[in-house]
Amino acid sequence: MEGSQALGKPNLRRKLPLLAVSMFLVGMGLETAMCLSGFYSVYTVNEAKRKAEEEVREEEFWQRIRDRRAARQAAVTISSED
Repeated sequence: MEGSQALGKPNLRRKLPLLAVSMFLVGMGLETAMCLSGFYSVYTVNEAKRKAEEEVREEEFWQRIRDRRAARQAAVTISSED
């Protein structure tokens, strides 16, 4: 529309502080809810379990490699029985 019924251009300089404060409050509320619900504790425990399982798998992998190398070394080594 034009004339007196037209929508004015929004003043960003006036609305930006209100937007920043409202986003801060929403974030603060979300963090509070997550802390009170124990989300971070559950997440930390799950991450620790996943990391421990990964370390066990990696250690088993390297143990298999060491065993194969030892078996190959034993097969290649000429034993001298005098």
